[in-house]
Amino acid sequence: MSTSSIGPGLSGAQSQDRDGFQHLVTEVAMGHAGIVLGLEGSRLARNNADWHRLLELAALARTLIMDENGVYDPAYFNDRMLLGLKGTMSEAELHILKSRLQGGILNKARRGELEMPLPIGLVYTPDARVVLDPDRQIQDTVRLLFDTFRETGSACAVVRRLRGEKILFPRRIRRGIGKGDVLWSEIDHSRVLQILHNPRYAGAFAYGRTRTAYNAKLKSVQLRVARSDWQVLIPEAHEGYISWAEYERNQTTLEQNAAGFSPGLRGRMPRQGSGLLQGRLLCGRCGARMRVHYEPFEGRLRPYYVCNEAVVRHAGKHCQWVRGAPVDDAVSALLLEAMAPAAIDVALAVQQEITQRVEQATALRGAQLQRARYEAELAADAT
Repeated sequence: MSTSSIGPGLSGAQSQDRDGFQHLVTEVAMGHAGIVLGLEGSRLARNNADWHRLLELAALARTLIMDENGVYDPAYFNDRMLLGLKGTMSEAELHILKSRLQGGILNKARRGELEMPLPIGLVYTPDARVVLDPDRQIQDTVRLLFDTFRETGSACAVVRRLRGEKILFPRRIRRGIGKGDVLWSEIDHSRVLQILHNPRYAGAFAYGRTRTAYNAKLKSVQLRVARSDWQVLIPEAHEGYISWAEYERNQTTLEQNAAGFSPGLRGRMPRQGSGLLQGRLLCGRCGARMRVHYEPFEGRLRPYYVCNEAVVRHAGKHCQWVRGAPVDDAVSALLLEAMAPAAIDVALAVQQEITQRVEQATALRGAQLQRARYEAELAADAT
């Protein structure tokens, strides 16, 4: 007899990371198991896909399944139907449990009483109220960040000021060794954006800012949700560092700045200027997208391609800076070389054929319309 531990402490909603269940399915598929014993079938799998796959393999290998209620042979229709119903009820039971738990969490969030991890600068009191961190240094550092953004209107400027003045920013460890301790380190651009986008600093309680999805590798990832789709938003729920009106102004400013500095928004639509590769050129050193900068030279604006990713994200130095004219000329030459005369002739021939087909279809529709008018006139004369 072989005994397998079917993922102790892990949910049966999926087979991932459940080595015991995967070993069981393998043994059944290879015909090494005569009977599968278990106190409750739902503990094997709470997912219909995994459960029915096990039943199908057991039927092919003539493997029996036994629980506290009886012995079943998946090769027989009645037994297999009963096992299928048990699997369906098991999955439905898990769904009901999740729905009840989520409903309780949502009701508590709607009252603003749900305790969620707070960002740095905010803490819970013993009576579950949210207040500013009593550490004066943490308060002053967070206030400096918002004051700097209020003056400059740029997250990059905030990074440059804090790094230029050698000011470290606090970060609280949330898990593992040293949980709850505060670490001080240099701030970067992504951290500034994370703080500026967090409504808790404006004294608002928010729930549902992100949702869980699965990528191509079936790994769970967190996706942002638009503010209009947040499940709960309660302004002025507790003390904050800025007002709600200022928070909304900050979001508008960040949205306007994103068109010029967000990597995901670059390279969509060309702007004004003579640069041929606006938003299309990648840095050969760091792989970041290069931006276009214009400098006056001999009475004209000359384009330069600049990699300032380190400047924007970490208040560092330019990675590289190249003249745009030689790069544009080289790309233009490659483009003209690719568009050889033969290719141009083929393209013109295709265009001419398409034009002929359009003219032919137009002529046919005209003939049909003329025929319909003629038949209508004959019908009118006959009457």
